[in-house]
Amino acid sequence: SLAITADAAGEFTYIGTVKDVCQASKEVTITVEEGIIASILEEFEICEDEDVELDLQLQTSGEYHYKWSPNNGLSDNGSQKPIASPESDMTYSVEITTELGTCSANKTTKVIVHPKPVITSIEETDVRQITAVATSENDWVTFRIDDIDNSYEISPVVISNIPIGYHRLYVTDEYGCENSQVFEISPIPVIPKKFFSPNGEGDPETEYWTVEGLDAYTSWIVEIYDRYGRRLYEYRTGSFSETGNDPTTWLGWDGNYNGHQMPSDDYWYLITVEEIRKQYSGHFILKR
Repeated sequence: SLAITADAAGEFTYIGTVKDVCQASKEVTITVEEGIIASILEEFEICEDEDVELDLQLQTSGEYHYKWSPNNGLSDNGSQKPIASPESDMTYSVEITTELGTCSANKTTKVIVHPKPVITSIEETDVRQITAVATSENDWVTFRIDDIDNSYEISPVVISNIPIGYHRLYVTDEYGCENSQVFEISPIPVIPKKFFSPNGEGDPETEYWTVEGLDAYTSWIVEIYDRYGRRLYEYRTGSFSETGNDPTTWLGWDGNYNGHQMPSDDYWYLITVEEIRKQYSGHFILKR
């Protein structure tokens, strides 16, 4: 017998000769495959319901066969770089063999799955304000609303000055795992007075016809008409106003038209609120 050590990959031919008793020779061809050099990260981190490519790198070239295990959550256990989407932490091993099966190598990696943060509550606690509570793997989260570029890092968090309507609250943890939930900022009720009695005593409660809740909006129009359709009064705020009237300083209608007191009668209002794209109409009584 003869031991042969190969210094490089390739095909080599050897001739063996037997002498003394008789003369004979044999030609033998030996194929030497290149060894496998491979590498992969020790760990991959993903968020719940996400996936990751198991990026197996080869520093040698050739035709290889792959066998990943376990098969749980893998797109293809026979490919070099399968997609992994395990439901929980999982350790994967891969056996790499050369085309002829002569050489092999084994590599191991772990996929760590971080749970998404959990939004436990979103409560509308004041006008245009919510209080939100969320938990995460290590209790550190950031909050943001819609695509607004600001964030809050305390749970529970109080967020104010939110426009009326539907919004989405996003919660992100330190690993970048994100969860979201839709919530609504309810329209503030607009409640016009049903009657008023201006009597010259200077009491705002009786001297002015007002609309409860209107000061919560920034842009609106109030119009008042008599029974003949004549417009007696108009007040505009915000984007409806050329002078930018402040809605919080509006006192209301004092019952006068062109400096003259209007008589006791029914009057009609038309209120337009831009933010909620809504109009309110109805009538009220002026009683002197």
